[in-house]
Amino acid sequence: MARFSIREVRFPSGEHLPILVEGNSLGMPDNVAMRYVLTKCRVSGKKANTIRQKLRSLALAFQFFDARRIDLIERAAKQQFLTLEELVALSERCRLKSDSSSVVVPSYAASQYSTCIDFIEWTSEPVLSRIHNDRHRYAAAEALKRFLKRAKSTAPASKSHNSNIPGERLGFTPEQRALFLKYIKPGAIGNPFGEKLQHRNYALLLLSFSLAPRPGEVLGLKVRDIDFQTSPASLTIHRRHDDTEEPRSDPPNSKTLGRLLLLGDELRDVLDEWICKHRSNKKGFPAARKHPYLFTNYRGEALSSRGYRKVIETLRRHHPEFEDVCLYILRHDFNDRWVENTKNNQHESSVLEQKYHNGWSPNSSMPFLYGKRAIRNAANRKSLELQKKAFVK
Repeated sequence: MARFSIREVRFPSGEHLPILVEGNSLGMPDNVAMRYVLTKCRVSGKKANTIRQKLRSLALAFQFFDARRIDLIERAAKQQFLTLEELVALSERCRLKSDSSSVVVPSYAASQYSTCIDFIEWTSEPVLSRIHNDRHRYAAAEALKRFLKRAKSTAPASKSHNSNIPGERLGFTPEQRALFLKYIKPGAIGNPFGEKLQHRNYALLLLSFSLAPRPGEVLGLKVRDIDFQTSPASLTIHRRHDDTEEPRSDPPNSKTLGRLLLLGDELRDVLDEWICKHRSNKKGFPAARKHPYLFTNYRGEALSSRGYRKVIETLRRHHPEFEDVCLYILRHDFNDRWVENTKNNQHESSVLEQKYHNGWSPNSSMPFLYGKRAIRNAANRKSLELQKKAFVK
């Protein structure tokens, strides 16, 4: 059974394009996968991370079809496509990790399955279009519609983010929040980071805590995005896909809208100290002069996504009370605090402001997802008040 890898190609324009290759990363690109990517993904403006995910799903599909000796073109010509049993098996395969050792989250399984079905449809349509007889071509198109409807019925369930389920992602508890702000300060007892990186990590984590940018937005920040000349100081988040200044092979991306955010005095001073006193230190971070990005690794190179995750992993490893903490907890916690500080008569305007701050579209339902703990607590307080009033004589 063929094994696949994903290789990254970078064009002079700065664009990163993942490609699927057979075998190790030095193999030749898979022509069918590349045609799919170019006609279905790249032309519609899909970004590198999305394309990479679709290629992983295609690799799964190719291995599934190969193991079952399924020739999609032959199936399309016979208007048979996949049987119900094969669709169920594909759905089950999409629920498993690549080594079949454990299951993936429901949304990921649903995304993989959707790509597989879309690829089957994409492969079949040119075959059906070559049928010359109008009546036969119409019958083939109807057969494809029936197949897609059947495929939908066997798709892995993707739990809605509006559901409240055990283990759901929430912001900090008040106790966790106080400990987090205590431990990340440079020199604090309990700070788990090495002395050289304590100021960088304080700036990194305080920025994430105070403004709730996405991890990709944090890593994409450049020094010039911060304006210390205004009062209050400000920070601008840009969408910079295919940036020619980007040195990282796996560049972070911003999925949300660009926006200008103001900095409080504490955050301004912490960022100013990191930039002027530490990042600019040629001996401490020698490679920082070679790029414009705000946060660096210990050598001064632009901080990678893996490097950012390691900061949180170090915090978890040293403090068991943060065992469930991940990068997005800081984003959830900010929005919990936003909801908690919103008065009842300000709710509608506050939601619009919250969407701007987070870079969400005006029609986004994200405020519910990212403020669950505060919303749940407020709902339960109101419920208890109503229960008390019901028994007042």
